[in-house]
Amino acid sequence: IAADLNARGIRGTLGGEWCQQRIHDVVTNEKYLGNALLQKTFVNNHLEKKQVKNRGELPQYYAEGTHEAIIDEATFAKAQERIAELSLALEQRPKPTKSAFTGKIRCAKCGKNYKRGRHGERSFWNCSTYLSKGAKVCRCSQIPEPLLYSIAAEVLGLQEFDPAVF
Repeated sequence: IAADLNARGIRGTLGGEWCQQRIHDVVTNEKYLGNALLQKTFVNNHLEKKQVKNRGELPQYYAEGTHEAIIDEATFAKAQERIAELSLALEQRPKPTKSAFTGKIRCAKCGKNYKRGRHGERSFWNCSTYLSKGAKVCRCSQIPEPLLYSIAAEVLGLQEFDPAVF
């Protein structure tokens, strides 16, 4: 959805690009139903006057019918069901393990970290900007993991790559 909105030139509220989190915020916002959740944030104290997210420190109140709805309840409920399905699928996925290279490979074109990916039995590393925004934003090269291991072993003067030595 974010890629489609950005491709059409539709900007977010403050003129920025759409991303996964912004789409999630829109789809889960009760204001589209004509309701309001009060005290989502509060001022931490009278000295700092810093606005902080309410994570249970204060009670929240759900007010219904505070303004005209933008979408109907059935559409909103369907979106919430889909979000719940995706959350469940995400929980059931195996947790990724950190590699010796996690956070250590940076893209020469945009400066973002590379991420590890898998396709079947093949593992590779790609720029996170390329993965999220595509080749139009960052034209980087994919690095096959076996090549990365062999080059690292060569630089370290080892016969075979050893994460402990790395």
